[in-house]
Amino acid sequence: NPFDWEKKAKKLCKKVNKYFYDKEKGIYVDIFMDNGAFSEVYSPASFMPLYIGIATKKHAKELSIFAKNHFYPAMPTVAYDDPKYSGDYWRGHTWLNVAYFAIKGLKDYGYVELATQMRDTLLSFADKNKDGIYEKYDAITGKGEGCPCFSWSSAFIIEFILNF
Repeated sequence: NPFDWEKKAKKLCKKVNKYFYDKEKGIYVDIFMDNGAFSEVYSPASFMPLYIGIATKKHAKELSIFAKNHFYPAMPTVAYDDPKYSGDYWRGHTWLNVAYFAIKGLKDYGYVELATQMRDTLLSFADKNKDGIYEKYDAITGKGEGCPCFSWSSAFIIEFILNF
């Protein structure tokens, strides 16, 4: 059957675990198409295999350690210790939609305390900005930035509260 999506999904999951997991660093990363090298830029996207449930337990443990060492407490879009981390648009702020998938994945694999602490940090960011629910938040200070009436941020606050 050319539309056997389950079979195709299983094949793709195997490829993600085989090609995109950097065993040395303990994290899923992008690879460069020209030479197959792993990217050195780490983002919440590295945690998506947890959210969709395809990471091994060993990989999940390594990812939880990586999260604690590089993304704690607010899951910025680029790891805190990355040289490219900055206040630029996608280089260090916390976006609730992206952070949700990463943090929920950690929780689903049993890293409840870590995930809850990170979630609580993000909810405190939203709570301290009384003038609106922002597009993004400074991952260090929690100051809301960008649009102060942002629908997907609002939706993910609800997700963190009701479905976490």
